[in-house]
Amino acid sequence: MSFRTRLFLIMASVIALIEILSMAVVNYRFQLDSEQQVKAELEGAHARVEVFQSISLEKLVTLASFIAEDPRLRGSIVTRDRTTIGRALDELYSNYWHDLFWLLTPDGKVIARVESPDMWGDTLADRSVIFDASNGFDSGDIWIENDRLYHVAAVPIRSGGISVGILLIGEEFNSHFTPQFTQLAGLNLAFLTGDSLISVSESGDRRTRLGSRLAAEQRLGKLSFEQVPVIPKRPTLATEATAPIIRFQLDDEPIGGALFTLSDVTGRELAQGLIYRSLLPEQRQLKRIQLGLLIVDIIAIFLTFVAAWFVSRRITRPIERLVGASARLGKGDLESPIKPEGSDEIGVLASELEDMRSSLVKARADLIQSERLTTIGRMASSIIHDFKQPISAIYGYIDLLTLPGSKPDQIEKYKKSVFNQFDHMLGMINELLEFARGEVRLNKVKINSKRYIEHIIGNFEHQARTKNIELLFDADWSGDFSIDQSKVQRGLENILRNAMQAVGKGGRIAVSLTQANGMAQIKISDNGPGIPPEIREKLFEPFVTFGKSEGTGLGLAVAKRVIVQHGGTIDVESPEGSGASFIIRLPQLPVVVEHTMENS
Repeated sequence: MSFRTRLFLIMASVIALIEILSMAVVNYRFQLDSEQQVKAELEGAHARVEVFQSISLEKLVTLASFIAEDPRLRGSIVTRDRTTIGRALDELYSNYWHDLFWLLTPDGKVIARVESPDMWGDTLADRSVIFDASNGFDSGDIWIENDRLYHVAAVPIRSGGISVGILLIGEEFNSHFTPQFTQLAGLNLAFLTGDSLISVSESGDRRTRLGSRLAAEQRLGKLSFEQVPVIPKRPTLATEATAPIIRFQLDDEPIGGALFTLSDVTGRELAQGLIYRSLLPEQRQLKRIQLGLLIVDIIAIFLTFVAAWFVSRRITRPIERLVGASARLGKGDLESPIKPEGSDEIGVLASELEDMRSSLVKARADLIQSERLTTIGRMASSIIHDFKQPISAIYGYIDLLTLPGSKPDQIEKYKKSVFNQFDHMLGMINELLEFARGEVRLNKVKINSKRYIEHIIGNFEHQARTKNIELLFDADWSGDFSIDQSKVQRGLENILRNAMQAVGKGGRIAVSLTQANGMAQIKISDNGPGIPPEIREKLFEPFVTFGKSEGTGLGLAVAKRVIVQHGGTIDVESPEGSGASFIIRLPQLPVVVEHTMENS
């Protein structure tokens, strides 16, 4: 995996993880804030119920006081005639319709009722509101009768400053208070006694299902009215309890609610109350927010990957260029300049590499110049050293030619020796020229291999006898090959000359000629000291002169080049301390079989 890929993955992963965590935190905060908002709304809702209840009761008392001032009511009650009182009460009821519309004596006995149940009894003197009205005070309270909740107001009816009766009017919660509160506050109300639902803002089947649900919640112990706020709030309470929050499902709809207790003015508990509303809007809003966050998250992650790719590419491009430049330097390309980009650490590194490249260019130029001078010096030294021997020989032979009394056959021999030394010098010069040109031009001719090798060996027989070297030749094959005879001869002579220098006096050199696989094989073996392994690997390199007292060191290098140019090979075998063998293989010419046809 490349550095750019790793950097891209690391950057993208870290940023994506941060974004996912951020979105998760935002989602959690939205959810938590939504829950806190619902909780705060429901926990404080009982205070709104109390305020609304107080306003409703105050309006009812005010209305009752206004009705009690009507002359028709006072006039009728003074007559003490039930028919007259009933007619006046009916007229007022048609103008001021209420669920309870009663007329009582000052001591609390019922005189007349309009649209009201009869089972309440004929005297209400034990009711607190009646007691207050009997004493001349306007009063209001909450009653529960036959599982129905009422707001009631009782006021004295006066005539001439004397109380002649009591007017009591009332409103049932189901028809007034509960629906009005739901309409104004946007919250639903439900009142229970035990596990019976006696008042609720719902209607129809939903009311029935709500009652069943709340009864089930009570049975499960999830609907507890201990330590809940009381409405109306009693001044004797040191602190007001916090409304407990409950949650339940109704028709697969999440519902949240707060509990409280409803009591009358004396503090007597009348019913348990529940303020509730659907949590579906919050759930839908939360889902919309979560969907929006998911879309934003996906877009952000995509943009993150794009941005990470561009950033990683921008960061790694200079590094990749530096890596490429380093690779080129490693391969020896010192000509391509390295351009620094910027002044940061990468730019500084590029500048350092460019300085190194410039230094290497200069060092290479100096090294090449030094190598050239060294090579020229080695060649000059080698040439001078190698030319000393034939020049000295020529000088000696010329000296002998000038001696008086020399015989003709001696003179001819000396002259031949001089020409041989000149040929030897010319061969060395040609070796140097061919090596310097780096190419070998071949002038091939067809020649018999056995006679060719015998001729070359014959040139060394006199020298071998002089040095007491045994020179053997064995030919198992005498076919033809096509070669440049002068160049191949000079190569074979270089190998033979090296062998004679290696074995010294009393040595032995064996030459064999065989053929195999369409190749002519010439093997030249000696019993000299052999060639060390460290020299053997570079034996065919120029200027290697191990084991020789003379020569340019180019003989084997030129010989190998010539043989390779002929399509052949040259190998060396030299077991340590057991002499050396040079094996030359050259392509042989195919044998042509001639057929003679005789006429019959």
